[in-house]
Amino acid sequence: MRSLHSKAPKTLPRVPEDEEVRKLLAACPDTFEGKRNRGLVALLADSGLRISEALRLRIEDVNYATRTLAVRGGKGQKDGVGFFGAETAQHLRSWLSKRRDAHPEDYLYLDRKGRSLTRSHAVHILHQLSVKAGLPRKVGPHALRHYVATSILRQTGTGVRLTWSSEDGSGVHCCAGNPGRKLRLFRTLGGGVSGENLVFFG
Repeated sequence: MRSLHSKAPKTLPRVPEDEEVRKLLAACPDTFEGKRNRGLVALLADSGLRISEALRLRIEDVNYATRTLAVRGGKGQKDGVGFFGAETAQHLRSWLSKRRDAHPEDYLYLDRKGRSLTRSHAVHILHQLSVKAGLPRKVGPHALRHYVATSILRQTGTGVRLTWSSEDGSGVHCCAGNPGRKLRLFRTLGGGVSGENLVFFG
């Protein structure tokens, strides 16, 4: 008879506060790596992308006019669209100003040797920044994704499951409490969701 084993409950990552995200950004110096890291933290904390999705972004995938991201090969190998705010746009522009020889098809996040960042490298960067910022616990990429969802919950009272849709070219966050409705939103980095920018449809 096959023995039964109970699964240990999954532990959710501790969700950082707005001030902790600000400290992560402030811990990045104005160097090549510092501007890159600030751009990475800003994008993760603003868009809710998975780390794998963020690291697959190419420069041409970032549209500053519409503040949208062409998310390629997301979960289930589906393409979609993500959103980011004005502050994140500023950090990304500042980072790219350090890459004078960059081409549209180049990866958005690279090291000094022109190699795209790996997931383990990105996690190491976030952990180092957490220590430098004096945070009580190390913040990882998944915690920043939860930070986005928690910000939405605090502002709207609506729990969401972060997903992306390419059906109508819009970034979509599906409401867990009501699967029949979809929520399109724009966030302000570190400041939660602006209610005037929430549009329910479907």
